[in-house]
Amino acid sequence: MEKYSNKQRLIIVKTYYRCGESFSKTVRQLRQVFDRNYAPNESTVKRLITKFETKVTLMDQKTIFVVVLVNH
Repeated sequence: MEKYSNKQRLIIVKTYYRCGESFSKTVRQLRQVFDRNYAPNESTVKRLITKFETKVTLMDQKTIFVVVLVNH
């Protein structure tokens, strides 16, 4: 599976909603945005949209950053 940056994932989600929530239209549109060989397939778009709609996130679990504030 191809790894996409957070910016690319956001483009995928925005394109999906702009295309009327159609997976096939989204994939066709993304082929014009990404290089044809690197455009996500329909199953990748479905996975990202499901993750976005259920967890309201586009980031991988491994990518979570923790910020610790220390008072001095």
